Amino acid sequence: MVQIDQLTLKNYRSVKQETFQLNPLTILIGRNNAGKSNILRALKLLIEGSARDVSQNDFFDISAPVEIEATVSGIEQILPSLSLVNQTKLGERLTPDNKLNIRKVATLGAQGVQPGKIQVQQPNTGEYDTPTGIDAVLKAVLPEVIHIDVLDDPVEEAAGKTTKPMGKLIGLILDAVQQHAGEGLRQAYTQANRLLNVVTEEVEGVTREVDERIPELRSIESKLTEYTSEGFRDTRVRLKVDFPEAKELLATVSVLVREGGVETGLSFKGHGLQRVFYLSLLRALADQIRSSATATVRPFLLLFEEPELFLHPYAQQLMTAALKTIATQGQVVITTHSPLLVVPDSFSELCIISKETDGASGKTVTRCLSTGKRLPIAGERELLTLLNLQRSCTFLFSDRVLLVEGAGDQHLVTAMLVKLTGKHPSECGLGVVEVEGKDRLPTYKALLESIGLRVFGLVDLDFLWGGGGAGSVLKGSSDHSQFCEALQREAEPELEKITDEEAKRERRKEVFTRLATSKYAGQRDILCAQLKDRGYLVLREGEIEVYVGLGKNAKRLYLPAAREILGGTREVSFLDEIKQIIETVM
Repeated sequence: MVQIDQLTLKNYRSVKQETFQLNPLTILIGRNNAGKSNILRALKLLIEGSARDVSQNDFFDISAPVEIEATVSGIEQILPSLSLVNQTKLGERLTPDNKLNIRKVATLGAQGVQPGKIQVQQPNTGEYDTPTGIDAVLKAVLPEVIHIDVLDDPVEEAAGKTTKPMGKLIGLILDAVQQHAGEGLRQAYTQANRLLNVVTEEVEGVTREVDERIPELRSIESKLTEYTSEGFRDTRVRLKVDFPEAKELLATVSVLVREGGVETGLSFKGHGLQRVFYLSLLRALADQIRSSATATVRPFLLLFEEPELFLHPYAQQLMTAALKTIATQGQVVITTHSPLLVVPDSFSELCIISKETDGASGKTVTRCLSTGKRLPIAGERELLTLLNLQRSCTFLFSDRVLLVEGAGDQHLVTAMLVKLTGKHPSECGLGVVEVEGKDRLPTYKALLESIGLRVFGLVDLDFLWGGGGAGSVLKGSSDHSQFCEALQREAEPELEKITDEEAKRERRKEVFTRLATSKYAGQRDILCAQLKDRGYLVLREGEIEVYVGLGKNAKRLYLPAAREILGGTREVSFLDEIKQIIETVM
């Protein structure tokens, strides 16, 4: 499959300079106005854009050119279908690993905006140029762009024009119809041709014309000949009806909707039904891809902005499944604000888009948080837990994430952050996400880091000696092993007389906490510093409850305590430590 593996934008709209790694299905997700749509427009401009698709507003800095570069793979699969001349012309531009590097440069000068032509890189020199005749070759091998904008006009879309996204999708679906309808249409044309045209037949080696046309047509032709010959003698008029190919017949399919016994055009139904019809088209295309043994001749690139608009949750899930299947035959890039479009199978295809202030210009610029790192090994259960709607709604729209052990920690930490900074964490691009226990925290931290997020873990003191805690993060650390051994040795006299295992665990935690905050506080601080370097922030005095004056059995008191912190009626202890944590994560 032909696809764009990498896209680099320079000086385009909100992008000063950024590189985006693209997959067969790429999900661009982020907050409003982060610049997601600009990436789709850049792809369209690169492949099939013209002068009308670029203006002065598209220049981040009007004193510099716009540069759009892409690395394309899969070209070698199409080369055999080209002429030998074009195979040579394109083949010599492929890199050793069969990649094609292309770019388009737009300039702004006295003559206005010049969009430039597609240039192809010479692998040996690294230089870009536009060889003679390369435009036609690239048109045959680069994907056809189907760009579904957020507010496409239903009136134009429903007309079924092949230049419009809806018409292009219908065209892809009807490819199979065209392939199977050809013979039937030819037979029908033979019959219709005898009614509308003079046909030529050869009988026993003699060629003769046969006129079996309908009388009305012959009568009109006779009158036209009579009137024309009055001015031009010996002139005869013949009417010839040309029959279109199957592809031409299917090129202008109109969409009609019957509702309540009345049939009207889709244009009268508005954007809601239009989006639902788009979903139907995509599901039909996906079904065709699943059942077809042959691939579409020309590759396509589906760019879809906010496909979730006007769709209820179940329909969004259907959309996700359809797009996933379509991406096996054509590349798909979408922008979205919906966590429902992010499922475990597509987690590695996320590209989180954010904005930050550029120090040189003072403007806000689009940034890609995804790093292209390989997704760490994780079970489906872990991904399903992480993609719980409440969690994904938080981390998918954050630049940084603070993982906490449980829901109580989430409420209390958020309240402390708001109280001490005057801002909600989300205002600063920070998402506070609970992970149902410290043992899961390293796994979820690695998963979120794999999609480019900066992730911190806030853990209780017992993380230092817990089974799935610091031992897995500081694996092989002699400081950690000596610390745990010392705590166990000191606590043993107090624990050996306790026979009940549950009571022993509770007592061990109390003793270890007392020792770690007194006699072994120095060793504790060394380990906390090592963990901080790895993104883990340890509450050095024990559990979060200690910092807000709650006792052991305080599960039902977290929300009231959080409200009291915000209202100023509950104090937060160890403020210096809490402020250092806030400074680190904010």
